[in-house]
Amino acid sequence: HPTPLIHLMQGRGFGVWTDEAEAGLHTILITSPPQGDAERVTVLDLRDLPAPEPMEEVLLAVEKLAPGEHFFARLPRFPRMLVAALEGRGCTWSSVLQPSGSAVLLVERPPS
Repeated sequence: HPTPLIHLMQGRGFGVWTDEAEAGLHTILITSPPQGDAERVTVLDLRDLPAPEPMEEVLLAVEKLAPGEHFFARLPRFPRMLVAALEGRGCTWSSVLQPSGSAVLLVERPPS
């Protein structure tokens, strides 16, 4: 487990979220230091929901994002249809595919 890296980044004000995808394999997501109020790392774990619920939940969460805010979503697979919907709403995204076939999606509403 990358505990020293996590403590270093958190000590510098970064948001950190980790997940052990499988034994010995970790995903670490690091977000920029906050611009004002303390930032929390929000992760929606939607892997166990049937389609189309993960997409619906992400789109509902997007509606609540203020400019400059973001969240992570754990999804059962790479969301091809969802990324087009996110771009249509002016959001940016990036993803990390997991060995299990699931995906971690970072969704951001760009600052105004």
